[in-house]
Amino acid sequence: VHVAVVAEGYETFVSSGPLATVTVTQRVVTVTLNETNKTYGAATPDWTVKGVDGLVGTDVLAGDPGAIVGDEPTDVSGSPHEVTVGPGTLSAGDNYVIVVKPAKLTVDPAPITASADDVTKEYDGISTNVVVTVTEPTGVELVFEYSYDRETWFAEDDFPGYVNPTNETPVWFAVTDPAGNYLPATNSASV
Repeated sequence: VHVAVVAEGYETFVSSGPLATVTVTQRVVTVTLNETNKTYGAATPDWTVKGVDGLVGTDVLAGDPGAIVGDEPTDVSGSPHEVTVGPGTLSAGDNYVIVVKPAKLTVDPAPITASADDVTKEYDGISTNVVVTVTEPTGVELVFEYSYDRETWFAEDDFPGYVNPTNETPVWFAVTDPAGNYLPATNSASV
């Protein structure tokens, strides 16, 4: 750095060599992201900026946050998860270094899609089974329960079946995911 001293009525003085070294370091800009949610099994949506701290004057932050750094949480259990998100394309210019605070990701349960067809048969004294079809999710260990009144529920192997010869009765079924990644489904079929 060369120094020039100018004083009214005097000759201008300019140093002949450097008097001091000035080192300018990058200023830290801290970025806070909005919490985000995703449904179990879905892609994580893009992160959005909630707040910025550390910019000087009229400098602005541009760009978009990056993806989760490291293993991305996939289970509902433990939500909301604290995650590290990379800076992506966020920039405020060469005078700044971007630091993204840990963010929150909530994984919401996905729905179970289950149905059963009504059953019609002539009375023969033999119990009738209701067949429940699950179209979503596939490949997941689910628990099935059945009820005639939605108050008393039976495990799949303990359900007494239907033998009432005179009335049409709804048979309720509930499908749940023991891991909690899917919302329980309840529906009925008539026998």
